[in-house]
Amino acid sequence: MLLKGLRLGAHVAIRYREKRGFGVLEERLDYEGTIADKRVGWDNRESYVELKECIRLNRDGEIIEIVGRKQLYDAFIEEVEVVEKAERRISAELQAARK
Repeated sequence: MLLKGLRLGAHVAIRYREKRGFGVLEERLDYEGTIADKRVGWDNRESYVELKECIRLNRDGEIIEIVGRKQLYDAFIEEVEVVEKAERRISAELQAARK
């Protein structure tokens, strides 16, 4: 269980595995945010972490989506790392979508 030991209010970077549907390849997503809530249950599918001020990052560490709040389930979390909150650049795709 990757969520054990994480404290509320900690700023974290999470690598998440998300399925898009039957027969579709899994997608690996990088999120960063502050832990607003978490639950550690008996099963990793019951355990989750909820991030506030959540952003989704591309491989270059640029923001590709401003999510707000996001609940991520332990069963699909591959990595969790407590990180310092840093200013991130907005990706060209997100800048174009905002215009």
